[in-house]
Amino acid sequence: MALTLTPAVLVICNVLVAQGPVVLPKPKTATKATLVVQCDIACNWQLDGVSKGQLQPGQAGNAILEKLGPHEVTAVTEDGADKVQQDISAIRAGEKLKVSLELGPIRLKRLETELRQQKQGQEEAKQTQADAARKTAANQAAVEAANLNRQGARLRTQQMYSEAMPFFGRACSAGSMEGCKNLGLLYKSGLGVPRDFARARGLLRKACDGGNDEACSSLGEMFAAANQGGQDYGIARTLYERACENGNMQGCLGMGDLYVQGAGVSVDYKQAAGLFTRVCKSGIMDGCARVGGMFLNGLGVQKDPQRALAIDEKACGDGSMMACNDIGSMYEHAQGVPKDYSQAKTFYEKSCTAGYVTGCYNFGLLLESGRGVAKNRHYAHMLFQKACDAGIPDACSNMNKTPGK
Repeated sequence: MALTLTPAVLVICNVLVAQGPVVLPKPKTATKATLVVQCDIACNWQLDGVSKGQLQPGQAGNAILEKLGPHEVTAVTEDGADKVQQDISAIRAGEKLKVSLELGPIRLKRLETELRQQKQGQEEAKQTQADAARKTAANQAAVEAANLNRQGARLRTQQMYSEAMPFFGRACSAGSMEGCKNLGLLYKSGLGVPRDFARARGLLRKACDGGNDEACSSLGEMFAAANQGGQDYGIARTLYERACENGNMQGCLGMGDLYVQGAGVSVDYKQAAGLFTRVCKSGIMDGCARVGGMFLNGLGVQKDPQRALAIDEKACGDGSMMACNDIGSMYEHAQGVPKDYSQAKTFYEKSCTAGYVTGCYNFGLLLESGRGVAKNRHYAHMLFQKACDAGIPDACSNMNKTPGK
């Protein structure tokens, strides 16, 4: 009997084998990437903020990237002082990413910066110490200069002008502008030293430039005067204004005088009256005397001789020899009071004795004419000479007309 085979079944050794498509198992597909990290110096490293341990130089650290996409790798030195970050991104599954984190250059840069800052700090400290030493030395010098000036001032108060002069000179050389001013005033007045207007100006200029406002006003007086080394009302005005703006009342007084005279400025009695009033209110009686003069003559204010007399009497009583002289003039010329040469003589003589040379000149005129006093032309000559030496031109003219003996 013959064996018949069908297309669907194959018999091999009595075993039936089914025919058709064969399904094989699928190969495994990678879904993750691998990260390999190295540091040039010992470091602690992190992946996406999670610590991954410590690495020694050249040692590799591995980590599996659970997901593709961006990641951040961070390395920090063991002391925590230096840090470097790097962004990475795995783009294919199974990819191995190698990252080398260079901490050395960052550390070197930091150390260089710290060294530079340390050196700068040391230099600043040295500079601060040097500045402090200079300041201490300057303070000590200033104290010494002030002490020298005070010693000179005490001697000047005792009218020991020659003895005061070297103290003022040493104080000035040591940087005391007050000392320079005081020495300049000695040369200006010829007290204890030969009168020397040029030297006085130089010393007063030094003190003024050094911030001494009294020196500025005194220097202004020299430029306003006709016989103290060169009259210049423009310079006088500048000096007076500077001193007055800084609160020096002598500067305000001088500025008011310029407005009355129209010297270096236009005549302005109202401005002058305002300045004189300010000076008077500050307690300087010569300012009050000038206010009295403005009321006496109606300059910048309503004329009021009685008010002028009251102001001058108070100022004279408080030490203003200018006011005493003005009262004498009021009695001599019957301004607000009856004419009284005896009273005029009393007030002129009082002001002259106290050193107000205009009073000396006026007293001399009475003595020369014999008005209210016994005529004494010799004494008048002496008074005229004193006033002439102080810079009153009319006194010089009268001195030449009266006998010296």
